[in-house]
Amino acid sequence: MRPWLQFTLATLSALGSPSIAAAQRVEAVWYLGGGEKGIQSFIAHADQITIVAPQVFAMDSTGKIRGHVDPRIIETARAKGVKLMPLVVNLGFDQRALHRILTNRAARTRALRSLAALCRGSRFDGIQFDFENIHIRDKDAFTAFTRQAVDSVHHAGCQLSAALVPRLGFFFPVGDMQGYIRFKGYREFTQL
Repeated sequence: MRPWLQFTLATLSALGSPSIAAAQRVEAVWYLGGGEKGIQSFIAHADQITIVAPQVFAMDSTGKIRGHVDPRIIETARAKGVKLMPLVVNLGFDQRALHRILTNRAARTRALRSLAALCRGSRFDGIQFDFENIHIRDKDAFTAFTRQAVDSVHHAGCQLSAALVPRLGFFFPVGDMQGYIRFKGYREFTQL
């Protein structure tokens, strides 16, 4: 995947605030894949970036998170004052695995602890959920899990944000997040 710069309307600390419109500002978010070319491009353009979001962590069906952020990304982000908010995806966008995390107490607990440990251990500014292929029957469980994840990462000193594909009837606890939301627009859903 090629890295790309996406300008997104963000409300990094104002979601849930009565003056949301006044607090919004454009953030330069760099979604970074794991390749060397992307790393070098981030290093070269870090002065133009507000948030770097490396796509490097995956959560399995047991709630365990695997992956790592290249130390050069961490070093550059800290040196340039760029917020570091890596993505956590559901491994392989596996619907059954995500269902297990959402509905199995042990897997959910491990996932929440893994998220908090990731924040504490790496001193990230936040985590971005990029969970895809969530079955509609899991919407309430996903909402509950997200609320728990907000508490978990906030206690560890991080924000939680999410990348979402908008769907009718799917509630996401926006006011609880104190982060930002990136609405994904895939061509099959957005073409006229």
